[in-house]
Amino acid sequence: MDACQASGEKVIGDYQPVLDYCEQAKLPAEFVNLCWAEFKRRHLPGGTAEGKRYTDWRRAFLNCVQGNWYGIWFADKATGAFALTTKGVQAENVVKGAEQ
Repeated sequence: MDACQASGEKVIGDYQPVLDYCEQAKLPAEFVNLCWAEFKRRHLPGGTAEGKRYTDWRRAFLNCVQGNWYGIWFADKATGAFALTTKGVQAENVVKGAEQ
């Protein structure tokens, strides 16, 4: 992540594979933003996975979104609509709390 930031690149915001996947899956951007907030919370200093190292953070985040690693959302099979799980609501509350 540091290398992206040092070069002036957005870490995830302009990473086309994540954008493409979310568009194809019809995954709401706000859910992906919650996933990114949780990914950062866990991997940055002080997080539960701060020692975890990836050669490609962007690819790791794409894998995270594709696999719904944190269980933030679920899809209703009947409607195809996405909704937050209990873990998703918790992540949303953490983000909202940080914004206050």
